[in-house]
Amino acid sequence: MSIIVHNAFKCAVLILKSFHSHDPQMLKRAYCVYVRTLLEFSSPIWSPHYKYLIDKIETIQRYFTQRLFGLSG
Repeated sequence: MSIIVHNAFKCAVLILKSFHSHDPQMLKRAYCVYVRTLLEFSSPIWSPHYKYLIDKIETIQRYFTQRLFGLSG
């Protein structure tokens, strides 16, 4: 479980670093294609039963959206 979250976090960081454009719609689409598919592939993350699992997933989402213009709120 933590390996999946760690790989998704690394992918989110790479998306933010590698794209020259900071268009929120394009970065959001890249997040949905590359990061969410990693998180949604495994069933414990798809339907987490524990609070700490939900917090791990939301940490990645918060990290990514705080760095996008217009989506930080």
